[in-house]
Amino acid sequence: MIQDEWDAPDCAAWVAKFAATLAAGDTPVVLAAHSAGCAMVAHWAAGADAAVHKVKAALLVAPSDPAGPNYPKGPTGFDPVPRARLPFPSIVVATIDDPYVSLERAREYAAAWGSELVILPMAGHINVASGHGAWPEGFALLSRLRGVTPMTKTPEPPYYAVVFSSKRTEVDAGYGVVAQRMVELASAQPGFLGVESARGADGFGITVSYWTTLEAMAGWRAQEEHRIAQSAGRRKWYEYFEVRVARVERAYGGP
Repeated sequence: MIQDEWDAPDCAAWVAKFAATLAAGDTPVVLAAHSAGCAMVAHWAAGADAAVHKVKAALLVAPSDPAGPNYPKGPTGFDPVPRARLPFPSIVVATIDDPYVSLERAREYAAAWGSELVILPMAGHINVASGHGAWPEGFALLSRLRGVTPMTKTPEPPYYAVVFSSKRTEVDAGYGVVAQRMVELASAQPGFLGVESARGADGFGITVSYWTTLEAMAGWRAQEEHRIAQSAGRRKWYEYFEVRVARVERAYGGP
């Protein structure tokens, strides 16, 4: 979406145009916002817009801090940034050397918004000025959000569940790309039923994959690219993890 003013944006005007654009559409969307655009999304969501149900998820990259020492003078109305939990899944991408937001503030945003936090090493403001062009990691994160589904539709029991609980390190190093690749690979495996995943701003997450049989699970465990990813996870992506395997005997939902 192209806003009318970029050099001296007014938050209320941005929110109004965004809301009108969203209301005019008929299909669900996944948002991708950068810098002040992240604050705009938070302001819009805090206003309980009637079209909020159209937003499936949001990728919030380098959310700037209007109260920070390096924030430019042009933008108005973005401070204070709402700290209300977002009513849709989201990922905040931050870095340790962003001049417009400290890592501490980015963590605060992610925790308040209920977002997963991805930390990049030395990536500046994650824009062209900081040396970014095509950004495969960003596309992978966006693809993951596009694939967010609240719940896997499983058949009648019995079937099997693999519960992977983990605490992330602050090292990204391609994690988003590999995570998306693993979902794609698993989806092509015989006996795969689906996957559900969530991760909080504190880095703790749970992924549950569902399988028809123990043999199907063993086939996935032995898949070569999966084994390589597991090794990388042990070396750099997880502080700790736990795997639990369960046979599902009963399943029901509501309301």
